[in-house]
Amino acid sequence: MSDTVEIPGTVVIDSSVPCCGSQLRLVSAQPRVAQHHRWGPLMGRHFLVILMSLVVLISVQPAIACSCVALDPVVGYRNNGVVVLAKIVGLETTPDLSPWKVTLVILKSWKGPWPPNTTIKAQTPGPRGACGLFIHVQDKFLIYSNDPSTLVNVALCNTVRGDDVAKHIRSLDALSRSASSVGQGEDR
Repeated sequence: MSDTVEIPGTVVIDSSVPCCGSQLRLVSAQPRVAQHHRWGPLMGRHFLVILMSLVVLISVQPAIACSCVALDPVVGYRNNGVVVLAKIVGLETTPDLSPWKVTLVILKSWKGPWPPNTTIKAQTPGPRGACGLFIHVQDKFLIYSNDPSTLVNVALCNTVRGDDVAKHIRSLDALSRSASSVGQGEDR
């Protein structure tokens, strides 16, 4: 009668080796675990990270930055051909990124070809574009423009709205008075 003796080791030998009337078989002391049990949680974490990364990448929209410097009324008056206070009386919005068409009435003009009560057409990138404006009918704001024939582009960087308008109006009134007195002094 032959006895089988199992000796724990690190190598498993599938074949039986006869030795001294008994069978010698080496058996691993470490349990054999299927690889999918060891990699399962790790693969689950990787899958979750990949899935979340894809969700973030899909939901991220490109950023369009606008960099404006606060307008100084003295510099704006000196460097621009048009300085007007205007009110929006008409607004044609678009659902895409196309420019919005704006109808403006000039309320006051310090420089430029338009006297008060002139109606002009302009455009703005709307709130979505770079340097766009959130505007509504009846909004009033100052416009500084380098284009004395048309106000093609009314945007964040060439307008003043809100609390700063009154300060600009006081400065512009003083600048236009001093400019007209200088002009009258040259004519004499």
